[in-house]
Amino acid sequence: MCTFFTYKNGNNYFGRNMDINTRFGESFLYIPKEYKYSWERNNKYFVFGIGVLNDAQPAFFDAINEKGISMALLNFEGYSEMKEYRDSEVKLTIDQFIAYILSQYGSLDEIKRDLEKIYLKDIFNLSGLKGRIRGHIHFIVAKGDESIVIEPDINGLNVYDNPIGVLTNSPDFKAQMTNLQNYSHLRRKNPGQYFGEVEFSSYGQGLGAFGLPGDSTPMSRFVRAAFLKYNSVNEKDENSNIVQIFRILDKVSMLRGEIEVDEKLESLGRFDETTYSVVCNMDEFIYYLKTYDNPNIQKLDIKEIEDEKGVQKFPFKKDFEFEKINTGDI
Repeated sequence: MCTFFTYKNGNNYFGRNMDINTRFGESFLYIPKEYKYSWERNNKYFVFGIGVLNDAQPAFFDAINEKGISMALLNFEGYSEMKEYRDSEVKLTIDQFIAYILSQYGSLDEIKRDLEKIYLKDIFNLSGLKGRIRGHIHFIVAKGDESIVIEPDINGLNVYDNPIGVLTNSPDFKAQMTNLQNYSHLRRKNPGQYFGEVEFSSYGQGLGAFGLPGDSTPMSRFVRAAFLKYNSVNEKDENSNIVQIFRILDKVSMLRGEIEVDEKLESLGRFDETTYSVVCNMDEFIYYLKTYDNPNIQKLDIKEIEDEKGVQKFPFKKDFEFEKINTGDI
């Protein structure tokens, strides 16, 4: 359960909620282009994002490369049926996919061109879990305000242009876009209050968006994120953009206790929750983060990372303190 959207207001950004019932010991990871991955290919770009190290190999949940290509994985339960094995030029497991794409490609067109060369196995290796798990995942890749969705099925890796710039979870992207049409009447402004020839006085604001879904199902979050993204108004400075995108993420986040998972998943945790929220300035290469237990916004400027230090891990700050304002001016 996750939500991702692009946002353009001066600079280009993405916002992402990670909604899940466990933690993996995730942190910020920086992987230089000189790094030796498990596949035998020379890398073109560094990769930075949030993930874990599996036997020194990175598994990213969301990330960006030095060409400004961003990518995230999101749960795709019940719809991700991988094709049977075939001899392919590149063989990857799900946990390798983001690192591979971002270390190799600098444009969306290049990615779309080469997807047919990749065999993606539905195995997810994650530190903190015993052994391997089957992964039901789809992906969104963004460059500026353009994005594509990659969804695996028995025919291979399908790619779709994403004009809305939003992705959540199941069902598939085409079904999400079809459902979005059911809400094309929503408006930010109150409509005229008429029933036949009878005119009413408005009893409150927000009637133009009456019917906007408020639950946490993937289809509802898709609609809500799209509506909020396209009706968001704020100044174009960095602080205003970051605050606004986090506000949108809050509107599609999950409260601990709100979603109780199926019994088969309870071994990891009883409730889904938004374990972290991130905003990334894709033009300036800056990540902003807040976690469920630390709502203070943390910032990491990728441009200030010293590449010669190799692979680097930047843990999240777990604790926060209230800012006291007892002293004031008269």
